[in-house]
Amino acid sequence: MIRFCIVATTRSGTSYLATALTGCPTVICHGEIFHSRVREHISREHVARLDLELRERDPKAFVESVYALKPDMHAAGFKIFRGHNDIALSHILADNGIKKIVLQRENVLASYSSLLIAVKTGHWQGRPRREEPPPEDPGSIEPEQCEPEQCEPENREPIDPRVTFDRTDFMSYWNWERQTYDYYRGSIAAAKGVCLNIDYQTLTSGDFSSIEQFLDLPTGYPWPTDIRKLNTPYILDRFYNPDDVHEFARERKIEHWLQE
Repeated sequence: MIRFCIVATTRSGTSYLATALTGCPTVICHGEIFHSRVREHISREHVARLDLELRERDPKAFVESVYALKPDMHAAGFKIFRGHNDIALSHILADNGIKKIVLQRENVLASYSSLLIAVKTGHWQGRPRREEPPPEDPGSIEPEQCEPEQCEPENREPIDPRVTFDRTDFMSYWNWERQTYDYYRGSIAAAKGVCLNIDYQTLTSGDFSSIEQFLDLPTGYPWPTDIRKLNTPYILDRFYNPDDVHEFARERKIEHWLQE
């Protein structure tokens, strides 16, 4: 069995990738196995067979127990983000027996605005009747701010999804993103390991060819997923203060990030 792990940051397309992968009959891909609400990231069938106390007592052994859930699969994996469990993450990055898929959303302005909107509205995932819980370490935003609403009243007034751009907060988020991916790739390189670097745009365009090759999967599978984008591709439309965003983008020469 090929063991793999998706390492990334929040709002980078990991749910889209994991859902598509686990839709393949020979692949299983769990969600964030070290999330504080792990039962929302692993199916009821499988989470009942896991020793969640082992997760706290011996994170490395817990990782192995997740891979052992369906040993007959061609490939098995899950997601982990920096900040979920440092012991498990360092073990995974150093273990060359685990293939790493490093998924990155190059347009950090898009991921930043998407995160702010998700925090504000409580909508974390564009799929029917399900929302993704927030990550534990979304950069400069405090974890307690990221609790999605569990129940939404039917008569609730629509929430304006626009958010306010703050350049200091964004720079903090951008630096955190850079440091995180430097840590992922640096740790893999130090272990003389290999990884697949894939970007959000390639993934959401439906191009799974590099993943098929990396996981030794047959080509031509349709990779269906019910995940849909939640936000407008026009990034300025996501903000109350689009002029401030545009000015910042001009200064930083990232005007290509104003549309995704």
